[in-house]
Amino acid sequence: MHLPKECYVIRKWQRIEPLCKELCGKYLSHCKGGCLIAHTLLSLIEYNAIEHKVVGSISSLVMRSLARKIKNKFNYSKNDVEKLLTDIMKLIILTHDIGKLSKEYCYNKKYRHEIISFIYGSMIIEKWASKLDTRLRELCKRLNLGVQASIAILLHHESLYWRILEESISIDISVIITRYALKMLSSKQAFAKDEDIKTFVDAITKNLTSYSLIGKELVSTLEELPAINKEITDNTSKIYDLLSKVRGVILEYKLILPLYYILFIVDNRAASARNTYWRESFRKALGYAKSYDDLINFLSKLTREHTLHVSLSLLPPIL
Repeated sequence: MHLPKECYVIRKWQRIEPLCKELCGKYLSHCKGGCLIAHTLLSLIEYNAIEHKVVGSISSLVMRSLARKIKNKFNYSKNDVEKLLTDIMKLIILTHDIGKLSKEYCYNKKYRHEIISFIYGSMIIEKWASKLDTRLRELCKRLNLGVQASIAILLHHESLYWRILEESISIDISVIITRYALKMLSSKQAFAKDEDIKTFVDAITKNLTSYSLIGKELVSTLEELPAINKEITDNTSKIYDLLSKVRGVILEYKLILPLYYILFIVDNRAASARNTYWRESFRKALGYAKSYDDLINFLSKLTREHTLHVSLSLLPPIL
């Protein structure tokens, strides 16, 4: 059986044997092929490699914001914030492409998988937040963390919306996104079938559990996706409630940008596996360079080839 390139990369560079060979080619990571399960796992692995660099700095940003908002009875620690950010970032990554399970993906030019992923992500994050203890749930609410995290999913292919905005008389990108979403949701096939959601979740959680990539609490939350899919398709009013949260939020909250940027980085690093994996390119660069100037020249070409996802400020410690 011909395995997608993402699977080979996970084997070679991460020394993980994907536990879903029977599903190879069933769910595409892009319209020309690939494996959505492997891409999702690789995105999470890429995040785990840089988590120590990003969670601390974002937590400091949140703590400063909280200190300004809560003058009295400030009883949240940086550890509280880091715990929330660590879990929510993993949920963002695990649901950011789930819209690709729809039959509309690749067959309908107007279909935008990130909008559907935003809806799934919003609801899974809502389920996760409901299981937190009262104190952390209140912190999530104060930060509007669920909305900001799900909007990071919505914007991870944001270039389309900026292009539409440029040609529009409107100045509110949230209005553009909402209108685009409502047109797309008129299709009965915008969401995945129940059996596809269940198969995907079973494969993902099997790999996540076997290789201890996330904790049991998050695995338990992911396992609620099939029920969420049924809830969405049975009650479309829930979708419009979620879309209404986008309006006025995108430019209001400071957390959306860093959450979006981290997703952008790990998503693109994982996507590079479809061609030349970014770590392999770096190895070639180090072998090719005979001087500092050679290295800079090679890296300059590399960043153009890989749409800047190499981000030198977020390199993991071991290539």
